[in-house]
Amino acid sequence: MTDTGREDIDASLINKRAETVGMVLTKRVERCEGMLGAETAHAIDAVLSFLDEPPLPEGELEAFLDAMQPEWTRLPGKRGFDAAEVNDVESTEMVRRSLVDDEQILPFVYLRRDRRGRTASFASYIDLLYERGKIDRVHVGGANTRAFAANVDLPVTRHDAGADATDVLEVLLSEDQPVVLMGNTVDEFMRDMTSAIEDRAGGHSTADPGG
Repeated sequence: MTDTGREDIDASLINKRAETVGMVLTKRVERCEGMLGAETAHAIDAVLSFLDEPPLPEGELEAFLDAMQPEWTRLPGKRGFDAAEVNDVESTEMVRRSLVDDEQILPFVYLRRDRRGRTASFASYIDLLYERGKIDRVHVGGANTRAFAANVDLPVTRHDAGADATDVLEVLLSEDQPVVLMGNTVDEFMRDMTSAIEDRAGGHSTADPGG
């Protein structure tokens, strides 16, 4: 057989296998449509299928995905979620969509002086959420809050870099919308904020009702 003939057969086998992989992937992804991380997790099935290995047992991948989904932290009469760890706007939006449908949230965006590109991205993202009616105001803390406020179109509450995290959390929880932290997490203030949230959440499970 000529090299060209072998290449044609190899290409045909690869295409046929790819079609099978695509069908398996599509079926299982459809069952988990809208779940955070579904496409990435189901790539495991695609790889296994390409290697002529059986897919993961029915329900195992779905259970894994269930465990990956974000859940609100229940605070007294309120809900909160720390999305700052994902620190990019695309992942933050995926988290927001997993947490709420049409309900508005109250974002708290924490800014760092050495992450100006990220600051600009979040300013654009916040404006987009505002334009689409997903938020009606925003709180910002950290560095460059004045510049952030000057470059967005919605009402902004600024918290100085030296603000106390517990005091800021109290202000956020006094509002009437669930709170989502976003932006940057590697900072002493945000570590203090995490501790303040854990203190307030003591005794409240993710299943408790809240505002």
